[in-house]
Amino acid sequence: MNNNLKISISATKTEHGYNPLTLINGKTIAGAPGKPDIRLEISQSDNDARHLYDDIFYDSYKIQGNQHVFTKKLEAPSFIAYITVETVYEIINSSLIRKTVSLTQRNAPQIYYNLINDLFPAMPITRKFAFDEWEVTASTDMKYQRFPALGFAYDNLHLGMISENGFYNKYPRNNRKRKVAKNYNYDAFEPVKNCADPDFMGFAQVQDADCASFNIGAYIDNNGERKHYNIMHLGRTETKTFYIFACEARNIRDIKLEVQESYADGRGFVGTQAEKVLYACAMINLTIAEIGDFSPHSVPAPIGYSPDMYNRDTFWTINALDDKYLNETLCRRFWDTQDETGCIGTIITPVTGSIEVKDNDSTILMFLWHYRNQKRFGSDNIPKEMVDRAYEYCLNALDKNREGRCTAHFALSQQDISYYPDGTQLSVNQGMFAVFLRCAMLMGYPISEEYLSLAEEAYREYYDEADRCLRLFDGDDYTNSFDNLVPEFLSIWLFGHKILTDNQVSDMIESYPASNITHAKALFVKRNGDNLTIDEWPFKKNEYNQPGTYYNGGSWLRGEVMAYAAAYYHGYKEAREMIKNRLQAELDRYPDDPVSHEFLPTDISYPYDSWIRNNSVFSWNIFALEAEKLVGLR
Repeated sequence: MNNNLKISISATKTEHGYNPLTLINGKTIAGAPGKPDIRLEISQSDNDARHLYDDIFYDSYKIQGNQHVFTKKLEAPSFIAYITVETVYEIINSSLIRKTVSLTQRNAPQIYYNLINDLFPAMPITRKFAFDEWEVTASTDMKYQRFPALGFAYDNLHLGMISENGFYNKYPRNNRKRKVAKNYNYDAFEPVKNCADPDFMGFAQVQDADCASFNIGAYIDNNGERKHYNIMHLGRTETKTFYIFACEARNIRDIKLEVQESYADGRGFVGTQAEKVLYACAMINLTIAEIGDFSPHSVPAPIGYSPDMYNRDTFWTINALDDKYLNETLCRRFWDTQDETGCIGTIITPVTGSIEVKDNDSTILMFLWHYRNQKRFGSDNIPKEMVDRAYEYCLNALDKNREGRCTAHFALSQQDISYYPDGTQLSVNQGMFAVFLRCAMLMGYPISEEYLSLAEEAYREYYDEADRCLRLFDGDDYTNSFDNLVPEFLSIWLFGHKILTDNQVSDMIESYPASNITHAKALFVKRNGDNLTIDEWPFKKNEYNQPGTYYNGGSWLRGEVMAYAAAYYHGYKEAREMIKNRLQAELDRYPDDPVSHEFLPTDISYPYDSWIRNNSVFSWNIFALEAEKLVGLR
């Protein structure tokens, strides 16, 4: 927030009606007489008659506290419809306004519509900007902006607007789908045939004047015809929300931080700058899956991972939000992928579909999520027979001999992309299995204390006394990973129960090898601090990562912070400061890109490239806020 700025709203009136003005320190910087702030296009459900209202001047204007309320009643010229428009500008702080456009009709079962939100500069500008562009030019492709934000510069003063996410504003941002071969193997991507909102955000000439616009609710069908997909249902109010911000910016870092902080502030989130960035990046990736499906869909990142919703990413992201609807709805969405064996799907893929069900951590995480929703919200929206099937599946797939030892073909963690041979036993798998058993026992399933104790003791047995760390697998004498402590964190977070000893966890954090990045360490590394060679790689050789990147030396915020929080619970008090420092490192590793990243390369010579960029504005790092709560930082 820029404390030397004061944003406000006023109105100008012509013979046509009122239209809003945005002021900074009493000077008008957006809006002008005769320049409406919204446009609206409507059509009948059969796409027959349609009408564009491009001259919406409000009939009334009033001030209610910090809200400026504009209203208008529109009449459709070619079919029976009267639409009430209410636009509210609410002052959030000295540099931020929340703008909400509400539409209501009481004449037809449904009216389809497309809303265009415009921001006109009130004086000559020096530059146009967007989230990823210090200067937008005619060649800038606005489809690949990672955050929906754009605006105008008046020298150092910047005025911009941000769209609310795709779930709340009802738009999908993906313009691609997975291309699937006949054997159901994924084969890259191809464009969707009904592209939603092809001009979703950008700059346009309207009434012979430049404006910045968000355009929501239209798509191009497979025959090239433009149609509407947003719906005004009979008697139900439809809303669209936008945020108008002002800031003094010297570079693109200032713009990106201001956008993310403003978005968090606009949604009422309170926290540090780093916490606001994690929150904003998670929330902006909440969207809808595709045209016609307005239920929530959470993607890990807006470019690199869209349009897919991944099971574990969604678990970590949504559990960090105190939102009953999102937790119940998205948890149930994955339970609905459960097959006849009880296994729950790994991924939900729009348009194309998915059949990825396997013995990774997906079913366990959904089991834990259902338990937490019950305890947290009193939720009971998963049928018992589905939960029973998941319970039986986990026991049969992971410990068919009921010995208390877990075997699986995949890691029950974020490293499940790596395949392990039959019989491979991993410490993270053993820990996750123990957490599952305790959860099942607390939910009333017949898990004996003896059986649970066997599983927990097996997790502790992975500790290597000589090197003061958990082994990745039986016989491992050279790797170390924060990922091995994720089950310990989950047990503490869910049940307040320690599985490992205080010394095991504290010693592991204390002896963890240093990194080339200040305040950030590799998730998976050799015990001497080196990255793994291909001969040392414990996964498939064709999955080997370049040293210093991804799982071979990449620093993953969520896993690292969860390990620190577990250590704090075990008495390692220095962990609180380590958590704060790691969050700040996320913003400082790439000064021009202070966003939430999938991972940070610990190879400091590794360039900022399309891989790092496209897999950033990353969702699941918001779970670090839950780790902060555990140690008293929130």
